[in-house]
Amino acid sequence: MFQVFLIALVSGLLLNRLAITLDEKTSFFKLQQKKGVSKLGGIALVLTFFLSSCFLNPGNFFGTKENIFLIGLLLTFFLGLLDDICALSPFKKLFFQVLIALLIVSRGFHTQVIFFSTFINQLLSVFWFIVLMNAINFLDIVDGLAAGITVICSLTFLCISGLTHNMVTGIFSASLLGANLAFLVFNRAPAKLYMGDMGSLFNGCALAGISVLMHYAHPGREVAVLVPLLILALPIYDFIFVVVVRWRAKKSLMSKSRDHFILRLLDRGWVLKKAVHLMYFFTFLFNLAAVLLLKSSNGSGMVLFIFGIGIWLFFAAKIGRRRFS
Repeated sequence: MFQVFLIALVSGLLLNRLAITLDEKTSFFKLQQKKGVSKLGGIALVLTFFLSSCFLNPGNFFGTKENIFLIGLLLTFFLGLLDDICALSPFKKLFFQVLIALLIVSRGFHTQVIFFSTFINQLLSVFWFIVLMNAINFLDIVDGLAAGITVICSLTFLCISGLTHNMVTGIFSASLLGANLAFLVFNRAPAKLYMGDMGSLFNGCALAGISVLMHYAHPGREVAVLVPLLILALPIYDFIFVVVVRWRAKKSLMSKSRDHFILRLLDRGWVLKKAVHLMYFFTFLFNLAAVLLLKSSNGSGMVLFIFGIGIWLFFAAKIGRRRFS
């Protein structure tokens, strides 16, 4: 898996550098972005992922379920590309997201929670894919945020793949980690490249799929099924928070606003890099708790989960209060 990560990192650095060079010569997508920064980073990110994950003769590792997932990822990329070019309406964007999620889940790619029926698992999986696509898309609002959080989450998934001896999720996680780490070199403030919707929707779909492919819960440790909720806690909670705030204000759920946690910090006078690093820190803590939860008994694991969510809700409430004009 280290070889996959290395291929992703090196090829990602080269492809992102090439994207900057191409944009300087062609101005492709530049009109779609502020400050003259191109979205070609999204194309480089996705190419890097597929190049690294499919490099080591994937026929030995990938079955029908994994191939359907790769097709879904490719369709998600094209949806984001179409949105970056044509600026789709929120309804059309959501409609295509639902179709992609249904395609993936209908081919057997869904959660296997033993407490739920197959239909409920399928329904939860469709919802999970849609939420994660939009959650990462919502986070792509300042330099380095979405890519950095994806790096931390994919690193955790890679560690869990090693602990659970899951080669397939390890390949996907290593590819996603290397691709986003290489992109982050050019996306950290001040950004030279943006990922656009094609990159953020792709990252969300990839994280959702990897989390569904993982095997967490074992007899006596069923609480480990909550591991993905801790790994992805920050993007999920930020997404839910923004949706609730916009719904209460009777605004469109897909409209732009300053309700995100990091934008509230910036409006309070925080420096951008400091605010981004704080989001990284919270994500790291949740991911550390997720690894501990994986090896915990049901009792101690539930206490850890409730304590972690409680701490986050406390700080989120502090961040969420508007004390500025």
